[in-house]
Amino acid sequence: MYEYRELIKQNIEYDVLVQSYSKDKINEIVDILTETVCSSRKYIRAAGAELSG
Repeated sequence: MYEYRELIKQNIEYDVLVQSYSKDKINEIVDILTETVCSSRKYIRAAGAELSG
């Protein structure tokens, strides 16, 4: 899971984002993205819609 988190941070240019936005908020977003990527569920619910993985 750590590897995915680091890859996500690279892909969203984490270091640049935390200069302009709250580090706590960016970390929350990274956590959500990591949990979604690592999920083994067949569907993920986002904003009330089920999305297939």
